[in-house]
Amino acid sequence: MPHNDPPRLVLALKAPSPHVVPLADALYHELGERFRVVYLLPKWDYRHELGWGSEGLERPYVIRAWNSDADSDIFSRDAILPQERFVTLVKSSRPPLGIAAKNAIEQADVVVFMDIPPALFDARITAGKWTFLATERPLLRGLLTLHYRRVRRIFASAWRHRKHERYHLLAIGQHCATDFARFGLFDGRCWQLGYFPEISERDPHKPCGQSRSETDSSGVFPGLIPVASAVTAETDTLPLVSGTLQPFTILWAGRMVRFKRLEVLIESVRRFREQLQRESATFPMERPIRLRLIGGGKMLTTVQRWVRRAKIDDITTFESFQPVDQIYQAMRAADLYAFSSDLREGWGVVVNESMGQGCPVVASDDAGSTAWLIAPGTGLLCPNDARSAQHFADAFVRCYRDPDFCGRMGHAAWQYVHHVWSSTVAARRLVGLFDHLRENKPLPFDGTGDGPCTPADSKTSRWLRDFEEER
Repeated sequence: MPHNDPPRLVLALKAPSPHVVPLADALYHELGERFRVVYLLPKWDYRHELGWGSEGLERPYVIRAWNSDADSDIFSRDAILPQERFVTLVKSSRPPLGIAAKNAIEQADVVVFMDIPPALFDARITAGKWTFLATERPLLRGLLTLHYRRVRRIFASAWRHRKHERYHLLAIGQHCATDFARFGLFDGRCWQLGYFPEISERDPHKPCGQSRSETDSSGVFPGLIPVASAVTAETDTLPLVSGTLQPFTILWAGRMVRFKRLEVLIESVRRFREQLQRESATFPMERPIRLRLIGGGKMLTTVQRWVRRAKIDDITTFESFQPVDQIYQAMRAADLYAFSSDLREGWGVVVNESMGQGCPVVASDDAGSTAWLIAPGTGLLCPNDARSAQHFADAFVRCYRDPDFCGRMGHAAWQYVHHVWSSTVAARRLVGLFDHLRENKPLPFDGTGDGPCTPADSKTSRWLRDFEEER
């Protein structure tokens, strides 16, 4: 029977994340007191070096699941959790829920579970209640990932409930639907989602107060203004610092781990500089080059060795992990953001972040987020093959030679994430999708277009094509 009221929605998460809090805020704006967030833990156990803390715990819509007392409610502000109990909860396959958390999950019309053990929502699915699993691709390392118990539990639960029409998948990344499609799961019940960091509310390429153009019916963003770069939008000359030209800066930030493929980035910068030097007689190098690496990790010393071996240590700077606001400043100051991760990158939120700060992205085409986020004209996609380093180098040369083109991409990138992949748009579409599925209401957006809550097509993934060819 149709209802006039919006759905009672619960978003159940493992712990607060700066990439999900904006979406939760937007959902609260849409639904008000009919929306709640349940956190199992007050913080992540391994993300502190990235600056992740307990942001979002003080929101009025938050329920803290570790408050197990009968009188615990959403207005409790007791965030103290003994370390030994925190470790126990992190390792538990079925962490305990407080009374308020249990009631919220049982009574909600729709619950979205993200990074939650399947044991906590199996009963809800069995009862025929609307339930959505939001996850990155589980098979990050192919079928070998099934070795991990956590991954086996996800697939076992999905297989057990495969015939439940009210159990849907919110795929975070282009390969997620493919991983489940290999086992015949969520056919016709898979929708695009992602992470939604904060983005600049003002177009970095326009003076404050200037109006922004909306998308037209075809999805193309009109009114792109030619600018030299993000730092020269209001000048007609190349930027100067102390009488010298500002360097053409390529930025990278994150954890230095194997699937980030920093060796490809370093090799591409080496080729980029060599090509500019070879062509300097015809095309003078108007600006020096700079590679800025922010972050660290277990591969830091290895990456430093790669830089020295490539003989680009004179143009490369290493900086430790920085707070998010400083990363955003670096993105606004950079000419390009380089994203070289392979398909083991489930999403890659730095792509959203860079585009949201008006910094165009040169990215590998098979990372989780790139095919969805980087629309034509908003960035450059490089095939992940044996010539990846050359593809990146060619993209760098093109942007260096044509700063107007680079600036237009940054402007279009900001517009695209602002109008299509922002937390506000995602919240509005999620509510519309839930109403469409529950009550057969028309979708308030183009369900065949791009962006959150459009169907996630597993057939577009190279992994599935390769899998079918092997069979």
